Amino acid sequence: MKKKNKVTHQPLALVGNRIRQMRKQNGVTLSELAASCSITVAYLSQIERNLAEPSLPVLRRIARELKTEMSMFFVDEVHTDVLITRADDEVLTDIAALRYRFMMPSRLAGGKRSDMSVMIAYIEPQSMENAESITHRGSEFTTVISGELRYLIGEEEFVLQEGDSIYVEGQVAHKVYNLSDQESRCLSAIELV
Repeated sequence: MKKKNKVTHQPLALVGNRIRQMRKQNGVTLSELAASCSITVAYLSQIERNLAEPSLPVLRRIARELKTEMSMFFVDEVHTDVLITRADDEVLTDIAALRYRFMMPSRLAGGKRSDMSVMIAYIEPQSMENAESITHRGSEFTTVISGELRYLIGEEEFVLQEGDSIYVEGQVAHKVYNLSDQESRCLSAIELV
């Protein structure tokens, strides 16, 4: 009999802790980061102390100001040069109509930074209304594992079916959504630059 996977939803505590850690590593004060992100110091402080859940646009602004990818707020550091992600330790992070299972840590042993962010994304059915525009510095490669996925790039919509893939250059704004009646699943790798 196959063992059932243990699925947990990752608390946003990691997000606040990572933002604080990265802000301090970059030598940026709370006031400076809040001002550059057009949010109040009190709100940023609440985010860092895990008392407030930031919206997607706020997370994007914080990531841009800290010169990192937003996904880096959701993965932690590991203290080894080899990483194995076990299926029964699945941890999901919810962002809008998407749930992510991050497969890579942000930092490896000795403070080395990962070259890419790899994740499995679960996209809710009928999620176009909740889709927000995504832009990141690194290139993105995505392949559809199950269901149907749509990318809106500029005015052009690309429909991807199971087994289809898409490559999007860095800095290209795009929306990802699912118009079908069933959840879609994809594997994405984003270059961290």
